[in-house]
Amino acid sequence: MTAEPTADYGYARLSARLSARPDERVWRLLRSARSLRAAVDVLRSSAAAAYVAGAPVGGAIDAVESALRQHLRLRIRETASWAPPQWRPALRFTEVLLDLPAVQHLLSHAALPDWLRDDARLSQYAAADLPSRRGRLAAGPLAPFAATADALLHEPQARPGRQ
Repeated sequence: MTAEPTADYGYARLSARLSARPDERVWRLLRSARSLRAAVDVLRSSAAAAYVAGAPVGGAIDAVESALRQHLRLRIRETASWAPPQWRPALRFTEVLLDLPAVQHLLSHAALPDWLRDDARLSQYAAADLPSRRGRLAAGPLAPFAATADALLHEPQARPGRQ
């Protein structure tokens, strides 16, 4: 393919990927799985095997979390590559959605999980103390999200549904 992909090309690729999602039988097996290893084994033996490729099931949950996050980032980039060039930045921006729960965690007094310190994109914010974390977030590309999350954490009346 020498020309840039069109929206039709992206739609065809996306439709093909949707056919690989778990069917009702797989969901039933996942609901009855009694361990992470059993759940991953179910997925590895289904059309959804690519979604858990490389996920280490024998190690710590942090390693699984990290592998799944990296895998989803790769999927987002791949999907964005199917789109016309002018759409790619907006599609790639959806990667930030993966980081929003971590941003909220970084802005809290809670202990940081190991995976957050090891994550290639988030480790730069994982300072030992809260003021340093806030400063790093405010100076980086996640600043708008950090400011919003920080405001919501410190102003309960600003949360939706509260008066």
